[in-house]
Amino acid sequence: MEEQVKGSKGERRRRLLSEKRYAETLFLKDVWWPAFGNFRLLFAEFELRDFKDGWRFLDFAFIINVTRVCIEIDPYGTHFRNIDRKQYDDNLHRHNDLVLDDWKVLRFSLDDIKYNPRKCQQTIMQAAAKWGLDDTKHLLQLIPTEYAVWKWVENQDDLVTPISVAKALRINRETSTKYLKSLVLKGLILPASREGKKIMRYRAKSSGRTNG
Repeated sequence: MEEQVKGSKGERRRRLLSEKRYAETLFLKDVWWPAFGNFRLLFAEFELRDFKDGWRFLDFAFIINVTRVCIEIDPYGTHFRNIDRKQYDDNLHRHNDLVLDDWKVLRFSLDDIKYNPRKCQQTIMQAAAKWGLDDTKHLLQLIPTEYAVWKWVENQDDLVTPISVAKALRINRETSTKYLKSLVLKGLILPASREGKKIMRYRAKSSGRTNG
């Protein structure tokens, strides 16, 4: 999360540095970290434009492949007690805009995070399974180079080889082979062709190709 603060500016930076993030910090410590052990792909105070070209901030955005999940933390009373009718309407419009823009939305109360963190963890993991993110835990635990290999393979329409990966990412062939095999074992990419027991080419799991 420190890297996100360093890379932020303007209103997002102010929000990330605010002392009023008790609920969000507790969510990270007692819910997200025990479930995933990593903050990769989770973005705090995520900034996005709405349909009126204004800026909105999500408590957290969890983005993996083409799936975008908005996670909102709602302390009892604080979100609605001090707002007027117009602001209340705007909050509902905000939620609807997210849904119309193909965001998935999860909401947790501060009380649930404090007293039922395990239930919150289970909800997130169930959502990951329902929305086709079964490999989430493996993906979050990849080391940076391994993640870079996975991301590059996912973006390719054609089959890839250890040599093509090595050239694209400027790593040696042995390293690319090691991580390609590791990603296959974790179920994140698929072998596409073999010579005996040796895998010669690989493909993205999302690819429509069949094994050759």
